Amino acid sequence: MRDLALTARFCKECTGLPRSLQREIDELAVILCRDPLDASLDIKKLQAVAGNLYRVRLGEWRVIYSFTKKTVLLRGVAHRSDVYRFL
Repeated sequence: MRDLALTARFCKECTGLPRSLQREIDELAVILCRDPLDASLDIKKLQAVAGNLYRVRLGEWRVIYSFTKKTVLLRGVAHRSDVYRFL
């Protein structure tokens, strides 16, 4: 199982979200720590950016993350219309 790390940006974006979505993100984090490429989730690798970035769909919201052998780093969360602007 991998360790979980959060960026300051992720924490800031997460504080303004509805409680129900925050709970979904908590559950998602547990799954990602077990398997960052879990087939049951809608995960896609981001092609147009440098680095090893992935996104997960949560309805209208997207969670951006990266991972190594030891760590899953949650980088950002935003509405689907805004999430890719600041990558």
